[in-house]
Amino acid sequence: MKTFTMLSTSGILGYGYAEESLRIGMSRKPQVIGCDGGSTDPGPHYLGAGTSFCSRLSVKRDLRLMLQAAVAANIPCIIGTSGGAGGEPHLQDTAALVREIAREEKLSFRMALIHAEQDKPWLTERLGRTRPLAKLPPLDAATIDRATRIVGMMGPEPIARALDGGAQVILAGRSSDPAQWAAPAIRAGMAPAPSWYAGKMLECGAEPTTPKEPDCLLVTIEGDHLTCEPPNPIRRCTPLSVANSPCMRTRARFTMSSRAGCSTPATSPSRR
Repeated sequence: MKTFTMLSTSGILGYGYAEESLRIGMSRKPQVIGCDGGSTDPGPHYLGAGTSFCSRLSVKRDLRLMLQAAVAANIPCIIGTSGGAGGEPHLQDTAALVREIAREEKLSFRMALIHAEQDKPWLTERLGRTRPLAKLPPLDAATIDRATRIVGMMGPEPIARALDGGAQVILAGRSSDPAQWAAPAIRAGMAPAPSWYAGKMLECGAEPTTPKEPDCLLVTIEGDHLTCEPPNPIRRCTPLSVANSPCMRTRARFTMSSRAGCSTPATSPSRR
């Protein structure tokens, strides 16, 4: 039966991982390597300010090793929600870092940038076509005008199109956390349900393992199921650790939903 293997280096780009974990993970010949580059957990400040919550040095260290591994194995390297929040400044800063590493390491690859920042007048014209998620209030013109920066959260489709276009390194703006993993898996012919579930496992790196620390996770999809494996020999996946991970931030234990095409507005600190 056909399989598809993906390697996540950490829960957040810049949080770090063991180099030996990466080496062991790459020895398993994954078809994709990647990492989620951001989170809404720190709040709206970093989106509005256009800055990252991780140091440039730590992000560069993680990226350098990933790019070298991807180029050596000739596989895609995908970063979701680049720069911590996925706005245009975050995306451009990450792209500059990738180009800097490529020059220093003499790496050559085709890179795609997927922009997520939204134009205010364009959004205002489409107010009647939006609807709020969960218990959020409806989007209105005052919220759009007040926002310093607004990003649209993408699903897997733009990432799959970048792969179709021949990109090896893909830097996405704000994206649904599992989408960067669901995209290559579904594109490779894997069933959508295990592909999305694999994304839920991979989005937080070694979160489905014990002990939990920033580190790598290897997930292999086969048919209607998947296997989670920590490359680092000091960790292991247990039924509890794997079952606990997808329950995070979900209301239902037996179903999982993911959104795309969502807008997130944020104001800069000076406008609060």
